[in-house]
Amino acid sequence: MFTIQDLNRLISAIVTLITWLYWGGMLWLLWFLLPKAFAKGQSQGGKIFNAAATGLAIVWLFVQAIPFLLVYALGPSKAERQAMAEREQRYQAAEAVFKRQCEHAGEKIYRTVDDVEGIMLLKVIPKSHYSSVYARERAPMLPNIAVDISEGESFIGEILGIYGGEDYQYVDVLQENKQDIIRYTGRLLPLMQELNPKNPARYAVTFEYNLDPELRKHWVAGATIQIIDRQTNEIIAEKITYVFEKGLGNLGRDRMPWFFAITCEDKEITTVSLTDFINKVLLIKQEAQNDNL
Repeated sequence: MFTIQDLNRLISAIVTLITWLYWGGMLWLLWFLLPKAFAKGQSQGGKIFNAAATGLAIVWLFVQAIPFLLVYALGPSKAERQAMAEREQRYQAAEAVFKRQCEHAGEKIYRTVDDVEGIMLLKVIPKSHYSSVYARERAPMLPNIAVDISEGESFIGEILGIYGGEDYQYVDVLQENKQDIIRYTGRLLPLMQELNPKNPARYAVTFEYNLDPELRKHWVAGATIQIIDRQTNEIIAEKITYVFEKGLGNLGRDRMPWFFAITCEDKEITTVSLTDFINKVLLIKQEAQNDNL
């Protein structure tokens, strides 16, 4: 049975053979032509000059001319090279924009809170922002990409710890009418729900997307996240974050724009979540965490 290892060995053998034939051809030409060039000289100095010139010409042919011609003949066309240069220029411009924005990014934690059992979300990332159809049609303006890639109930569940890690006992979600609250609990989807709990969470999390078209045309997305003490109406922590889609929206090979974007900390967005920031500020009550294990 012919395996991938056999294929690799065959390719290696072919490359080795071509290499030997190539450089062997150069040595054969040197061996064959140098004596002839030397013999045509009228004097000793002329003989040496002819042989040296012939040798240098053969070496130049194999070291410089033939590789150049092969690259020119088999490499990208003029139009393709121009397109590659334009893409590189676009990338350099976009990366410069991203780095400038990152100069203003970062976290500000004014105070932390111990023994937090649950939090309130003033907003939830809607479902279907990251569906394949939406991502392809609206990719440059995907709103939530700098906050989290989880959506809907999965976004709430992530904060409850259904995917592992630390977890709160409950997450209260303010509804669109700005009056009702739904409390989510549980460790499995679908989550359990309770309408208008008696004691809503004191500490709330909200976020605003940065949808600046000038940034988005360079595939740079941003967001501002705030954690608020609802009792004092005080902002106790905030974070400004930006992400950069290094592929500039490339859809080749079914690539999903933004999915491998990087943060200002040079991390992929798939490894970063809103929960990471919340956990730094609103420290989970240990007894509540143990109860849910």
